[in-house]
Amino acid sequence: MNVLISENLYDNEYISQYATGMKELEEHVKQFPPEWAEPITEISAAQIRDTAHAMAEAKPAVAIHPGRHVTWYGDDTQRARAMAILTALLGAYGRKGGMFLPTKVKQGRIPLPSFPESERGRADGAGSKYPLATEESQGLTQGLVQATLTANPYPIKGWVVYGQSVLESIPQRQNTLKAIEQLEFMAVVDVLPVEQVNYADIVLPEATYLERYDPPHIVTTAKRPYVAVRQPAIEPLYESKPGWWIAKQMASRLGLSDYFPWKDPDDHLSRLIQPLGINLAELKSLGAVAFDGHPYIDDRTEADGPVFPTQSGKIELFSSVLKDLKFDPLPQFTAVEPPPQGYLRLIYGRAPMHSFSRSENNSWLNDLMPENQVWVHTQIAAKFGVQDGQRIILENQDGAKSLPIAVRATEAIRSDCAYMVHGFGAQGQGLTKAYKKGASDTQLITRVAIDPIMGATGMRVNFVRVLSADGERS
Repeated sequence: MNVLISENLYDNEYISQYATGMKELEEHVKQFPPEWAEPITEISAAQIRDTAHAMAEAKPAVAIHPGRHVTWYGDDTQRARAMAILTALLGAYGRKGGMFLPTKVKQGRIPLPSFPESERGRADGAGSKYPLATEESQGLTQGLVQATLTANPYPIKGWVVYGQSVLESIPQRQNTLKAIEQLEFMAVVDVLPVEQVNYADIVLPEATYLERYDPPHIVTTAKRPYVAVRQPAIEPLYESKPGWWIAKQMASRLGLSDYFPWKDPDDHLSRLIQPLGINLAELKSLGAVAFDGHPYIDDRTEADGPVFPTQSGKIELFSSVLKDLKFDPLPQFTAVEPPPQGYLRLIYGRAPMHSFSRSENNSWLNDLMPENQVWVHTQIAAKFGVQDGQRIILENQDGAKSLPIAVRATEAIRSDCAYMVHGFGAQGQGLTKAYKKGASDTQLITRVAIDPIMGATGMRVNFVRVLSADGERS
């Protein structure tokens, strides 16, 4: 942003028409020239300038996408805002080659009774403790664990765990286990014998995606919005049941059947798509139906509403909402803690053949990648005296240790980091192909940094050192 603004390479006309706060942003970024960023990023100032020039030359056909996983260090709202502002400076929102604007799609509404208001609020802090965490979202699982442990704002007696392996996906595993121990009841809805089923009072076996209907996928942010439906290819096996059936049955037995006023997935789907003029049989036959979209500013009509759904109707480079909440209205840089002597920063990610911790027990996918490795820079591997392919144990700053994991010595990583694919080192003995294969990054994440704005859990604040396979320090 510093280069684009100081060299007047940004889309001046676009910003003048569609944004506010440019004067404040221009003054703010003066303190962040490429020379400032070079030692932090290990990218030369010249390369940063070249990148800015290439973006400016291509604008508006540039999209700075944050990626799927953006919770790193606890200042993640501000880092995401910085990327969003950079995209705006390039005039890329609602322009060809940039970010699509959502298209309004009329979908049917199934009338439901009003949801009762809780005088004590949400336990996870969404919308209150963390003011910009949306209450309609899936919630803050880290906040739910803490609320269970502390009984604040009220005691939590039971969990229904669905669609998430809490012992593999939530950091600070030791806290999750303590929270489970405090519960009076836990039900787990799952398709696999993952570790959490060992702690469940009741396990409700869900049908796999090939055996069930799922709610329709209505996507409004594509170039052409579409409706897609997942439907069963075969009948559910054994005692497994579809998730919709489980939810509807639980509601009925709790006296809450009015919240599920539809007979089956066909009835539910037909009501949702009724305003779209889609034939149900045709949708089920095709699997997906697309519509004409209005992804660009020039395509918008009055029916689409404001181009930018903010208080001002414009892109707010300087956020009045954040200012009113006593947060920085412009993104500030927060330096991260460097690894202690002898340690590496633990980072993690995904592999293309696996889906988090859900697919490692699948025979075909397990054959492609049966276990993970820990990537370390070749110079660091040599310094620690470990060879490529050697099995080691990792120990984090709090003494938590991993299962043995093979080293991948590579120059494709920073020298102060250790990287591993998430989802391995499963502790569920029923996972016959994945049990204790590779190592779990979650096992090593005993510290977190919580974003004060939206409550997201930053997990890249843990450090590991290398132990030999017998547990001795290398």
